Amino acid sequence: MVNLRQSPLPDTMSANHDPAVSRREFLGITAASLLMAGSLSGAAKPDVKNGMPYRTLGRSGEKVSLIGLGGYHLGNQSDPKESIRIIRTGIDEGVNFLDNCWDYNGGESEIRMGKALRDGYRQKAFLMTKIDGQTKAAATTQINESLRRLQTDHIDLLQFHEVIRDSDPDRIFAQGGGMEVAVEARKAGKIRFIGFTGHNGNPTTVSHALRATQTDAFVVLRRGRIATEWYGNGMSGATPHIVFSVSKSICGTLGGILAERGLLDPDDRVIDYIPELASSVYAGCTIRHLLDMAVGIAFNEDYEDPKADVVRYRQAAGWDPLPAGQAPIDLLSFLAMQKPDGQKHGELFHYVSTNTDVLGWVYERACHQAYSDILAQYLWAPLGAEHDAYITVDAQGAMRAAGGVCVAPRDLARFGEMIRRRGVVDGRQVVPGPWIDDINERGDPEAWARAEFAELFPQASYRSQWYRVDRDHAVLIAFGIHGQFIYIHPEAELVIIRMASEATPVDPDRVRGWRRGFDAIAENFL
Repeated sequence: MVNLRQSPLPDTMSANHDPAVSRREFLGITAASLLMAGSLSGAAKPDVKNGMPYRTLGRSGEKVSLIGLGGYHLGNQSDPKESIRIIRTGIDEGVNFLDNCWDYNGGESEIRMGKALRDGYRQKAFLMTKIDGQTKAAATTQINESLRRLQTDHIDLLQFHEVIRDSDPDRIFAQGGGMEVAVEARKAGKIRFIGFTGHNGNPTTVSHALRATQTDAFVVLRRGRIATEWYGNGMSGATPHIVFSVSKSICGTLGGILAERGLLDPDDRVIDYIPELASSVYAGCTIRHLLDMAVGIAFNEDYEDPKADVVRYRQAAGWDPLPAGQAPIDLLSFLAMQKPDGQKHGELFHYVSTNTDVLGWVYERACHQAYSDILAQYLWAPLGAEHDAYITVDAQGAMRAAGGVCVAPRDLARFGEMIRRRGVVDGRQVVPGPWIDDINERGDPEAWARAEFAELFPQASYRSQWYRVDRDHAVLIAFGIHGQFIYIHPEAELVIIRMASEATPVDPDRVRGWRRGFDAIAENFL
C-alpha cells in the first residue's frame, strides 16, 4: 500500500569544488595546455605577446588568446570570490578569450564572470557566451539574461549551443526562430558576432557518468530483467526516493485505470467534481485539459525566479518555509486562487504543476478516497510493488500528486516495465492498453513546438502527463527536477530509471546529455 507520510525533500549533493589556484599553478596549467595545442599539425603560427600566443578567430579579425577561460567550472567554487580571482588572474596573464553559457550552473557562471569583469577588466576581454534557445522567444529571454548577468552592454560572440541534430539549423533559421533575434541584437549593438557550437562529446562509460554526477540510483531493465543496477549516496534498490514530477506520469497513468472502470470521463468538467474551483481558471477546464497540460493558466513555474508563482505554490504545499510575517495558505486553497491568462484551454501546452494537483483532487472526489489509497488500490498493489511508497502532504493533509511521490528504485523500474508492456503485469492488464497507445498517438506536436520545453526535447509531444520524445520509435520519458527519469524504448525492449539529487532543478545540458546516453544504451540493443 502507499503510506501517507510527510516526506522531506532529499538533500542536494554538494558539487566538487575546484581547489584554490595560485599564480604559479595557473601558469602551469596554461603551459600544459600550450603543449597540447602545439601538437595540432598544420596550425598557423600564433602571435606571441608576453609569452601568451594569440590567433585570429575565424574571419572576425579579432586576435584571441590560444588559451581560453571556460565558464562552466567557474561556477563551482564554494566562494564566488575565488572564481573572480581565477578570471582576473587569467586576464592579467594575457588570456582574453572568455567562454560561458546562459545555463551553466543555473546562470551562476555568468553572474560570477560579470562581477570579475568590473573595474576595467571587460575592456581587456573577448567575451563569448552561448544560448540554447532556438525560438525567437527563448533566444530573446536568454540573450537579455546573459547581458544582465555578465554586466555588459554587448557580447563579442554569441553562439547557438549544441547544434547537433539535423533539424536544429532549420529550427534556428525558421520564421520566428532564434536567428531573427540574434540578428536584431547585432544590429542594436548588443552582439558583435554570431556563431554555432556542436558537441560531439567525449566518449565515456556509464560507470564514469554515474560516479561523476549526483546520481543516487540507476536501474536498466531489458525484457523485464535487470541488465544492470547501480546505487550511490547510501541508496539501495529498496530505499524510497522522491521522484518529483515523475509523480505526474504516475498520476496520468492512474487516470487511465479510473476512466476504464467508469469512475471518471476525461471529457468531464473539473467543476463537476470540485465545485470549489468555480471561480478559478479551472472552471472552464476538462479533465483532459489537466492531463495534457492544456490549461490557459497565468502561472510562472521558473524555479530560478524568486518572484515566480511556483515559490508561493511550494510554500502552500509545505515544501518551503514561509517568510516572516506572511500568512499561511494550504494547497487546496492555493489551487482555487489560480486565474486564466487569456489563452483558450486545449489549444496549447503550458507546463504547470498545479494542474496535476487538481487532477489528484478530481480522483479523490470521483473515488471518494484519499489519493494515496486510490494509488495503492488501483496501481501500486496490482503492479506488484515490493515496497511501500510515500507522498508529501501539506499542513491540512492535502497530497501533492504533482511531485510528492517517493518510491523505491526497483519499484519505479517495475512501473516503467508495465508501461513498456502496454499495461500488462504477469499476464494481468493493470493499465488499459489503449490508454498507453493514446499517449503515443494523440499528443499535439504543434502545441509542443510552441511551448517552453521544446528546447529540452525537440520533436516531442505530451499526453496524459507523459513525454513522447521520439515519434519514430515511440520512446516515452517521465521527467522530474533534480535529475529524475524513466526512459522507455519499446523497440529496444528497454527501461531505464535514474534517481538523483542534482543541485539545479533543471540543467538543460544535463537533461540532453542523459537523453543522449539513454539513446546510446538503447542503440546497443536494436
